Amino acid sequence: MECTVCRKPASYICRCRRPAAYFCHRDLEVHKKLYDYPIHKDSSYPILASQESKNILLEHIKKLCEACQNQIETLNLKTVELTEYLANNLHELLENLAKCCDQKVAKLDGFIQDMKYLSDYIKEINTIDVKDFYTPLENALLKVGNAEKFVSKLEGPSIIYPKLQTNNLFKMIPSNVYHLIGNYNFSVHLSNSCIQYMHPGEEIKTIPCEYLSDTSRALRVGENSIIITGGDNIPQCALLFNLKKKFIDNLSLLEKPRKNHAMAWIGNKPAVLGGENPNHYKHGHDAYKSVEIFESNRWVYFNSMCKARNKLTACNYLDKVYVVGGVDNRNQHVNGIEVLEGDTWREVFVEFPYHLNVAIPVVFLHSNLVLLLGNKGGIIFFDLPNSSSSSTIESGTNALSFKELLNENSHNHAFIKKGVYTLLNKESGLTDKYGVFF
Repeated sequence: MECTVCRKPASYICRCRRPAAYFCHRDLEVHKKLYDYPIHKDSSYPILASQESKNILLEHIKKLCEACQNQIETLNLKTVELTEYLANNLHELLENLAKCCDQKVAKLDGFIQDMKYLSDYIKEINTIDVKDFYTPLENALLKVGNAEKFVSKLEGPSIIYPKLQTNNLFKMIPSNVYHLIGNYNFSVHLSNSCIQYMHPGEEIKTIPCEYLSDTSRALRVGENSIIITGGDNIPQCALLFNLKKKFIDNLSLLEKPRKNHAMAWIGNKPAVLGGENPNHYKHGHDAYKSVEIFESNRWVYFNSMCKARNKLTACNYLDKVYVVGGVDNRNQHVNGIEVLEGDTWREVFVEFPYHLNVAIPVVFLHSNLVLLLGNKGGIIFFDLPNSSSSSTIESGTNALSFKELLNENSHNHAFIKKGVYTLLNKESGLTDKYGVFF
């Protein structure tokens, strides 16, 4: 290929535009300053995953497991201390204390097993296809600098110990590994007039964008980049938006116009799931079960879900995708959860305590699917390891504060910091904070 600037033989490729830009070594630095896009050697072969990056991630996972093992030992010692104290003061709590310890040890053991699976998963990644967008894990494996920045954010679970002379049992702050492996860590909210976004520890930023609607959906595909799809105003459009540079690029059109859908990563590619026909008011509700993924610069159909779902929510962890709630063609609540493993969808039947007929914030946390229900009644933990056909649901109120849950807020993405998820509220400047503890 020829350099886009000087027409000499090109050595590098950048997908800052459609079609991709090619350029020679001389124009490399100038191009880097102008555009905030990953630049690759021009090659028809996949990119080699950086072995040094893999080593950094694997070493950090090993340290997380060692720290987790140390916490198991400390937890057992603390339990002995508490047991001796309670034996003389609160005999009726002894059984609960031992049960609490067993539960926490099981969670910590489960984390170690999950990290072993994650390590094996990373070891198998030797090449990464050249493409438009990369998952957080893929991005970390592209070069050492990315890996170092990535692992600096990963935290294992930790136990909160009470003072010995209190009646409070210890709690565990969950790890953020499950969340950060599949999610760039900032929160986004789309409305009819603007995009609001916020990175941890920073103020909410607002970008006017009049043609969007609250029925559009967004997926974070970089540290400052999102893909926005569908909605009432742009039902078949897909836009790549650089929040930092306020730069918009048009992607290819969706195969099917849709709104109130969901977005997630499928096979490490951006995907849209379900939703409904934006013209449903003309011919009744028209919920979709179709799925599209973005590959080779265009949207293509993927295997459809088991059920048509509108106003659904989706999240993913490694090679699995979880779809929750929504309504069908009759505008009736769709019970249960669907799980994508490989190319196959399967249903997990469960009776939720509330009708999830509006999209709600959902995150993946410590082998659990966590539903944040706001004023609907607290936090629901869906126990995924035991969910082959059915599951029990534990409902709690471990929230720092509950404000109005936004019906149109499904595209809000939660981020976690020290066990706290923060979601942008539709009222500018306000956030909802959820403290999640086991």
